[in-house]
Parts: sequence; C-alpha cells; structure tokens
Amino acid sequence: MNNLLNLRHFVARAELHAKIAGVGRLKFLQELKEFRVGKTKDFQIKQLKGLRELGGSLAIYNLENVGSREESWNAGLRDKIYMHDLLLSWCKNRFDVSSVTEAHVLEGLHPHSALKRLHITSYGGICSPTWLSSNFSLTSLESIYLDNCTKWEVLPSLGQFPLLKTLHLIQLSASTEVPIMSCGDWTESENNVIFPCLEELVVRDCPKLRSFALPQCSSNDKGFHSFGCLRRVNIYNCPQLIHLPQFGEMTSLSTMSLEGVGSFPHFRLFMRALHIKGSVSVRTLDEILPLVLTYCRLYGLVKLTIASFLDLAYLPWEIFSQLLSLEMLVIVDCPRFFLPSYSYDQEIPSLLKKLVIQECGITGKQLSHLLLQLPFLYFLTIGSCPKIASFAVGGLITGNFSSSASYNHNCTIDGLLQIPSDLLNRLEYLCIEDFPDLVLLCNEGFLGFISLKTLHITGCPQFFFSIMTEKESSDSWFLLPPSIQDLMVTHMDNRLMSLMLSNLTSLSILAISRSPELTSIVLHSCTSLETFIVEKCARLSGLDGVGSLCSIKHMRIFECPSLAIPCGPSSPDEQNKDLYFLLQLEKLEIDNTSFFNTAICKSLPSLQHVVFFMAKNVRSFTEEQDRALSHLTSLHILDFCYCSDLISLPKELHRLSSVKKLSIKTCPGVLSLPEKGLPASLHELYVSNCSTELKEQCRKIKNVRCVYVDRHASKFISICKMLRLYFRNQKK
Repeated sequence: MNNLLNLRHFVARAELHAKIAGVGRLKFLQELKEFRVGKTKDFQIKQLKGLRELGGSLAIYNLENVGSREESWNAGLRDKIYMHDLLLSWCKNRFDVSSVTEAHVLEGLHPHSALKRLHITSYGGICSPTWLSSNFSLTSLESIYLDNCTKWEVLPSLGQFPLLKTLHLIQLSASTEVPIMSCGDWTESENNVIFPCLEELVVRDCPKLRSFALPQCSSNDKGFHSFGCLRRVNIYNCPQLIHLPQFGEMTSLSTMSLEGVGSFPHFRLFMRALHIKGSVSVRTLDEILPLVLTYCRLYGLVKLTIASFLDLAYLPWEIFSQLLSLEMLVIVDCPRFFLPSYSYDQEIPSLLKKLVIQECGITGKQLSHLLLQLPFLYFLTIGSCPKIASFAVGGLITGNFSSSASYNHNCTIDGLLQIPSDLLNRLEYLCIEDFPDLVLLCNEGFLGFISLKTLHITGCPQFFFSIMTEKESSDSWFLLPPSIQDLMVTHMDNRLMSLMLSNLTSLSILAISRSPELTSIVLHSCTSLETFIVEKCARLSGLDGVGSLCSIKHMRIFECPSLAIPCGPSSPDEQNKDLYFLLQLEKLEIDNTSFFNTAICKSLPSLQHVVFFMAKNVRSFTEEQDRALSHLTSLHILDFCYCSDLISLPKELHRLSSVKKLSIKTCPGVLSLPEKGLPASLHELYVSNCSTELKEQCRKIKNVRCVYVDRHASKFISICKMLRLYFRNQKK
C-alpha cells in the first residue's frame, strides 16, 4: 500500500490504518485514524513527519517506544493544522517507566494550536509539558481527557482554556490539586468567568486529590465567577477531596454525582431530583445541609431522597419550607429519624404531593401530625417503621377495638397512625409494607378512601386480624372502595381475599403473594382485570369465576404447585368456554410445564411472550408438551430463565414459526440446542450463564441475525452486504 503515493483517503477500521508499513511515503494522506509506534523503521514515529495533510483524529499508541524529545518532535504534530483530535497513549502495563524520558517525549509531541480534543493516557511523567501550560498554546482546545497518568503530580492550569467544554481527570494517583488559574495569569473577560464554556466535569479515582484551586485574589479583585455553563458533574472515589468548586452558582447544572468524596455523602442530582445517601462514616446531614438547600432552591427540585443516615434525628422543616417546588420527599433507612414536638406547627414544603418513609424511627403520632400539613398529598408509602404499631382511617377508631388488648398495647399515644379525614378524598396511592405487627383499627376497612386507585399491603400478616374478628359472622360487607385499580397483597386466606375482591369491578392489576393458607380465589367481580400475578401460594388450587375475565393480557404464576387452569370435565365445547379468559393473553410467566397442553395452547391465539423461569424438578418437555407449543402461532418472544434442573429444550422448538427472539439464561444443565434446530423466523438469540458447550454451539450459528453470548453480540451482516443495501436504497 505504501506504493500508492497519491492516496488521500483509506476507508477502513482504525486497526487496519495502524498496519500500514512506511505510511510516511503517503504524503497526501488526509486521514490516519491510528498509528502504533514500533522499533522497526517502517513504524518509527518519524513516519508521521511528512504527513502534513492529516486531518480529523489521530491516535498514537505505544509511545514507550519513543526514547527522546528529539525523536518525538520528528512526528511533526505542530505542523498538522487540520488535525482536531489527538490521542497520545503509552502501554498501560509496562514496568520500566522513566518519568524523565516520558516527560521529554511528551514535550516533543506539541500539537498545532487548532487542536480541539486532547486525550493523554498512561503517561508516566511527573509534570505537564510546557505547551499544555502556556496561556497561548492551545487556545482552541474544547476537550481534555487525562487518564491513568499515575505519576502526574503537577497538572496544568486548566482555567486558561477559554473554550474548554469537557474535562475528564481519571486515575491521576499522584495529583493533589486541580489548579484552575492564578489571579496573575487570569485575563479579564466580559463577564469575569472562569471556565465559561465548560459543560462536563468528570473526576474519578484520584486518591490524593484534595482541592480545586480557584483564584485567591485581593479584596479589589474583579469578581470571579466559574462554571457558568456546567451541566454534568461526576466526582467518584476521591477520599481526600475536601474543597469543591462553588457548584451552587451553576444555574445550568442538571446532573451531579458525588460518591466516595471526602466527608460528603453519596450525592446525586439528576432531572430535578436529588438523592443523598450516607455511609458508616457519614451519618448525619449537618455539614451538607446548606449545600442541599442551595441546590433545592436553585434548581427547582421536585424530588429529594435522603437515605442511610444512621444518626439523622430530624429535618429542620422551617428551612425546608423554602423548597417551594418540592413535590416528592423520600426518607429511607434513617433509624433515628423522628419529628420533635416543636416541628408539628412548622410549615413544610407546601406543594408536597408524594411522601415515602421507610425504615425510620418516626412514630405513628408524629406521622399523623405531618400528614395534617400536606394539603396536596396523594401518594403515601410507609414501610418497616417499628414505632408505628396501628392504623386508623379518618382519625376514627371504630368497633370494639378500644377495649381489646391490641388497642391498649398498640394505640396508646405514639403508636397509632391516624389518616386525616381530608386525606381520604385525595389519596390515590397507598403502600404499607413490612410491618409484622401492624393492625388496622377501623371496622369500615378502606371504604373511606373514595379516590384510592393503588393499594399495596405486603408483609403485614396481622393487619386485618382485628377487623376480621370483628366481622367474623358477616359476609355482606365490603373491605375496599370500588375505585381500586391496582391491588397487591400478601398473607391472604379465602375469606379475606373474597371480601377484598367482591366489589372491585375496576381492578386492572391483581398481585397476590406469600399466602400459604389461600386455597381459592374468587374472581367474579374482576371483569376489568388485565394483569394477574400469583406467587408462593402453595395450597392454591382453584380460580373461581375465571369465565368473567375477558381482558387478561399478562399472567404470572410462580410457586403454586397445586394450581391448574380449569379445562372443564365435560364436552369439548364446555372446555373451550372455561378457557375463554385466555383469548386476550399476550404475556405468560410460569414455572410449571403442566400449563403446556394442547387445550390451553389452542386457547392462546394472542400470546406473544412466554417466560419459563425458576422451574424446579423439570428436566425436559414431554412429547405432548412439545406438540402443544406448536399451537402458539403468535409467539414472538420465548425465554428460559434460571431453570437449574432443565437439561434439554423442547425438541420441536423449530416448529414455533413466529418466534423472533429466544433467550436462555442461567440454565446450566442445557448442553445443546435441539437436534432439529431453531425456528427459521428467529432474529435474536441471547445465551448467558449457561454451559460452555451450549455457548460454543451458539457462537457458531450463522443463520440468526444477532447472537448474544454473555452479552457479547455477533452480527452476521458483512460490510459488503451493508454497502450493497445502502447503494440499492440510494438508487430507489
């Protein structure tokens, strides 16, 4: 190729560019994506000297093979006026690093002043080259990436690059300071702004970094401002960093993440949502609270999450009242958090619409008072708060609960959570989870919640005990309002489940789990049901009233070994009628092969997605089940997941003529694909955490468009074929 002396463009992958021997002969070459410095003459760095027409991007690797400044100067980078992107890289895992030599080599790699993007990786020198430290050397620079330069101690003054938009400092193990600029070097601009164009700042894995050195001027300084356009900040694993830039001045900031930074907690700002997470060493919000409030006021935050502060006792609501745009507050894993009595009358964020409190030390009484001050609240989640022991609706305790032992124990002063009466008209979402001893003290149940659409009560085995005892002799009452559309419950028995569902004609999602006493579910009233999930109900054997279901689109059945879909014992016509509820089903998730019979599969004309997962004691599919699967004529996606006992896939898998995507995940016993192959319609195959034999077989498949083995894709569309398709479309 080096005989093509007039060659200007070489359209190929970067690794092919790097293989051109004696590339220096191609004087008119305008693009060289990659050059790897070697010891032989044809790959010495001086090959680049005469290539003055090079433009675009150039990556130079193996710079450890360059021995002096004079040698690197012969690359002639300063003469390449059309080059905008430059990558300078040394071998990462080398042992004979000479800091002095590498500093000299980098000094000789002086690029042209028109350079816009500079990336230096694995440089072993201690200091910056003069061309990166001079005020007037690289005035057009827009991006700087310094990566894995573990000995680099003295970084350049980065504030001297007025057009800089992106700055990444990664694995700079020896750097202690990021110098922005000294006042003496600063040239006054129209708005006195340092980093006027910087949009992205990423600093990661810099264990000795302690500060960002901003200008320290006298009292008569020009009034510096910094980072006026900054949008994204990511600072990670910088344990010694104690001084951060004044991000509070950055009105354009939309994404910010701090993790493992000095004494700061995990801090993440994204899309007007702020998440703050403590740790063993960061147990309270005292030091960071002013910064938090600055961000909340400045960026109009709508969501604030405070998590894992082990010593956080209370929040200063008088300050939080300034957060006028805050709509959602989440407090999680703050075991000492409570509301002191003097905070009850304080004004809290007036627009708060969503409240989540989990694993906190707040009492029922304190939360009751808090709810009184939230006139716009419609979303409430409470979970695993041990000082909340009982639950009353509308501020009333009805029935004979006041004389019961449960009332005397649970409802005295602090333990009782009373939902305010005015909240009953507004609350649309209520989630109560993981209260092993929580009891409901209202014989009207949840009927007062006239606007409630979503109700999740999970991990609360005693919740309905008192009310069920009170109403033991009556079956003619309703427990939930008819407005419920999404219901998730655990620890059900037949009577309680029947009372819950008896009037829910608008219910579209029903999820039942962890109910070992449940043997039957009555579904006559659930005429709008679209999603039906039942898990870990070992004794469940019957679904009564399934004939009333005509809108089911998604069904998930897991660890319900006694449950069988009713197929009707009489004539074939009656059998089909029993299965009418399956006609609209689009997605089925199951762990039991007994569902794969001909009668059921023929009743699934709309089924598009089947997930067969976590099946126990299922080694293979029977011949009848194989034949039944062929009746799934609309099936597009088939998944086999976490089936540890499965040793073979369905033998007639190839007959599923509409399947486009097949996934086999964590099925270690499956050693091969079916002998008769895969469906001809298959476009995508995903295989992960499976046997070596199966993965090797899948890698060799040529008639499937995309094969993903352990998340690595093999696409069997050649470049030539793609070009033919492109030019064919251009002609059209």
